[in-house]
Amino acid sequence: MARGVIYDAFVPRACSACASAALVPHMRVDRSTGPDAFIPTTKRFGAALADLARCRACGHIQLSRFPSEAELSRAYREAESVEYVEEEAGQRATARAVLDRIERHVPRGRLVDVACWVGFLLAEARDRGWQTLGVEPSEFAARYASERLGLEVIRAGLLEADLAEEAWDAVVLGDLIEHLPDPAGALDRVAGLLRPGGVVYMALPNAGSRVARRMGPRWWSVIPTHVHHFTRPSLFTLLRRRGFEPLWAGTAPKAFTVRYYLERVGGYWSDPFQVRNRRSPRVSDDGGLGSRARVRLMPEERLWAPWRLDYIKGPKPDECIFCTGPSASDDPAKYIVKRGDHCFAMLNTYPYNNGHLMISPYRHVPSIEELDEPALLELMTLTQRSLRALRDVYAPEGFNMGVNQGKVAGAGVEHHVHLHVVPRWGADTNFMPVIGDTRVLPQSLEDSYRDLTRAFDTEAE
Repeated sequence: MARGVIYDAFVPRACSACASAALVPHMRVDRSTGPDAFIPTTKRFGAALADLARCRACGHIQLSRFPSEAELSRAYREAESVEYVEEEAGQRATARAVLDRIERHVPRGRLVDVACWVGFLLAEARDRGWQTLGVEPSEFAARYASERLGLEVIRAGLLEADLAEEAWDAVVLGDLIEHLPDPAGALDRVAGLLRPGGVVYMALPNAGSRVARRMGPRWWSVIPTHVHHFTRPSLFTLLRRRGFEPLWAGTAPKAFTVRYYLERVGGYWSDPFQVRNRRSPRVSDDGGLGSRARVRLMPEERLWAPWRLDYIKGPKPDECIFCTGPSASDDPAKYIVKRGDHCFAMLNTYPYNNGHLMISPYRHVPSIEELDEPALLELMTLTQRSLRALRDVYAPEGFNMGVNQGKVAGAGVEHHVHLHVVPRWGADTNFMPVIGDTRVLPQSLEDSYRDLTRAFDTEAE
């Protein structure tokens, strides 16, 4: 954006989440923007339109002064980016997971996606039988959605769009609420759109996460487009103030390619993956002619897991976890999600992904060769049931399954055979474990235990 941002005359005196006046200075940031500041794929991490203030009452974080609605509208109208379009496969997979979640609460009916961008979620919803409408201020994105995907899209913002009142079963606000100077007014508008019993699905960054707290002003959600940084409690406070009751809260991982994530790292330093090549022909990353050569990144994907070093190097208990767990008669404490006659399923407390299960026989034997036929059969049937439960809770795109038999094969507990089931999503391995020594696991073990035991119980009914 070439022109400077025009600020409203007033500085906000109250928290936008709880309306408290207990705002205090929180964080100084880089206040420069740039021409790509207002596109969805911006890499201006650590930059914002003003320094950040924090509410001492609810923990909400917001800009210390707000940009004008008119300036934001102009910026979003001019925003365009082809990088997001190139991630269509992953974004459609993400959209399907969102729709799965929505359809647990309302039947398919009428759905409006506000700030729908190029319309991948709308296209998936339409294909599932929803009656859809999109709202999108960007001329580029609205044109793509209507002309390329054949979707009905209104080019406007939420507050200006001409939408039927009390006519929608579901309203989707994906990565929107944090961009709006008046989130309470936006939720009031959404409440007027919904039919009785309708739901709003919101996706936004969590400023209360461990990663956000550790990275501070360098967190990748501190970008020029974000006016607000909600924590889960501050978002719930705002929702309840506007008459909404949360039905579910969790993390919905977005599916991007490894290359996309690695290129996002470019926001932390200048041009990290482009090099001059003076001796060979200049080729672009797609093999065509170009002005610069891009290094082809990661010819094979690896599952980096440095966070497991705590387990590898840490002290090991003398007892076998697969023996003491079932005998403790405290399934929640041991994360045992399902018991059978011969085998049981438990969550791995050092997981590669959320929902990482281990299926084990009760008998303390090192090899499946020593299992009798009933135990061997139940090991497989319980694995099959685990796949169903994981699909119901997490909607993964695939699984890693297998047995590490023997220490040389990687068995962490080599004397008690067990089978691993790890749910996987496209691009679920990104740069965080590699450069930050941090595995982003969006759900606590307690919540995983609750959701999976419920899924097992539902299947048994």
